[in-house]
Amino acid sequence: MSAPEYLTIKDFAKAANVSTQRIYQRLAKDLQEYCKTENGKKYLSSEGLKLFGKEDLQADLSNNMQGITNTLQEIIEALREQLTVKDAQLSAKDRQIEQLTAALQAAQEQQAALTTALTQQQALHAGDIQRQLVEQSEQPESEPEIVPEPEQKRSLFARLFKRSKKQR
Repeated sequence: MSAPEYLTIKDFAKAANVSTQRIYQRLAKDLQEYCKTENGKKYLSSEGLKLFGKEDLQADLSNNMQGITNTLQEIIEALREQLTVKDAQLSAKDRQIEQLTAALQAAQEQQAALTTALTQQQALHAGDIQRQLVEQSEQPESEPEIVPEPEQKRSLFARLFKRSKKQR
């Protein structure tokens, strides 16, 4: 029988197709008998590879898959909660849009009513002006009255010295 070949932890992990962390975990359990230390560095015998059979890989895969499944379930649940919150926010926004639309329609109706009333008022005013013009044209023309300008008040100084603007 030949002497067993010794591999570094990294090379052993690569040969066993597992991570170095997994090798260190197993080193504390069942790989210790295949371990030797030289110059402070750990080496594992290639015979220890027989402990990493298909069953161990399947167990590792099963554990990894269970962890991934749990993580995905947590993510799905968090996303569902977010979706519920978003749905509530959207329904609140829909109600707000309906209220604003109703208020806008009422304002447009009020504006239309005001526009109609303003048009009618302008038509009445135009009719009044036309009537006044017709009445003025039917009246006989008379000479316009001459209204004398009121006498302007003079200042105290002007009254004392009896000067007026006409004398200048």
